Amino acid sequence: MSEETTEQVVEEVVEPGQETDPVATLTSDLQRLQAEYANYKKRVERDRAVAHESAVGAVLTELLALLDDVDRAEQHGELSGGFKAVADQLNSITSRIGLEKYGTEGEVFDPQIHEALMHDESTDVSVATATKILQPGYKFKERILRNNCLSISLFKMKFEPCLAGQNHFGIETQTLSMLHRLHPPEINGVTNTQVHRIATTTT
Repeated sequence: MSEETTEQVVEEVVEPGQETDPVATLTSDLQRLQAEYANYKKRVERDRAVAHESAVGAVLTELLALLDDVDRAEQHGELSGGFKAVADQLNSITSRIGLEKYGTEGEVFDPQIHEALMHDESTDVSVATATKILQPGYKFKERILRNNCLSISLFKMKFEPCLAGQNHFGIETQTLSMLHRLHPPEINGVTNTQVHRIATTTT
């Protein structure tokens, strides 16, 4: 028994006014592809920049110990001659790349970029303040490579003798509002003789 295969051709009926313009369709597709390519290109460039910044930051981090040695040699007066020329060139190159040293005495302590290794108390400050730089901090394009290690001074409350109606607390004098003293009304005293006389009269 043979089967006959009948091919049915289904024609899509397009109502008037719904015809699609091939040129408009191709133009829309082309614009979509161009937008996708532009986004892809931006994403690749951004990832490439992040990778480059991370690589440079890693190299600069390895140079921090060498920069510390240069700073210590300069503080002890041992930076001279050819060693000084090399040190100056090293500092120039790292600065040109974007390495920045931060941390100065007298600035407000920021736990996000500072690390306090020592502290004392002082009445000369109102907030935690850096008093000595133990190790400078370094950053590269807003990226912290190493926190600044320092000694800080904390605010110390100062108590002073005060007059009546005043309270010396900390470094400022605050005047307290005083309540007027309540003077009880005077009560005429009654002697024992008068009490005895009143009791006798009543009886």
